[in-house]
Parts: sequence; structure tokens; C-alpha cells
Amino acid sequence: MNINIHWKPDKKFTCPACKKASLLHNCVENGVKLAVLATEELVQIWEADLYRCPGCGEFVLTDFGKKPQWTKEKGWLNDSGKMPAAEGWLARIEAEAKVRGKMGVVKVGKG
Repeated sequence: MNINIHWKPDKKFTCPACKKASLLHNCVENGVKLAVLATEELVQIWEADLYRCPGCGEFVLTDFGKKPQWTKEKGWLNDSGKMPAAEGWLARIEAEAKVRGKMGVVKVGKG
């Protein structure tokens, strides 16, 4: 599946692929995890929403939070001391998503 990453949507929530249709009412899944990798090493985990363009059919990941949920430098955003290692947490999210038929984790390289 090809997914466009749309970090800063415009006010009309225009599709970045076809530039014509609005994504506004076409949310497919909320809370999709985006794992940002640098040479195969996990550096950030974001949460976003997955939309499908009604015009061209492209999937678009957008509507990110203001901060990543996890970073290599700082760890978890709201850590109560009980959060697992990020890699294990992502593996669990992937496994649960497969069982539910959901998106799971989108992995992108950073460079």
C-alpha cells in the first residue's frame, strides 16, 4: 500500500497527491503509529490518522500530534516508569493490528 505522509495539512485538508479532493470526511483509521528510522534505527514514534482521498484513492497519513510519543533522546512523552522498550511496544502494536485487520505501524526513513 502506498501512503503519502502529510506533515502540515492546509486549512482545507487538501489531498497532497491529487491536490483536488478534500480528505476531511474520509478518515480510515485513527491512532496509526509512525516509526521514524535513521539507517534502520528507531529515532521517533508519532501518532497520526490515516485518510483515503475520495478523488484519487491515495492513502494519506496526517493529523499528527504536536510532539512525538517517543524519541531516542528523551524516551516516552508521558512516561510513568511503566512503559516498555519502544521496539517491543511497536512489535506488539503490529501484532494486534494484524489480528484486528488494522494498519499497525508505518515505517519511514529519515535522512
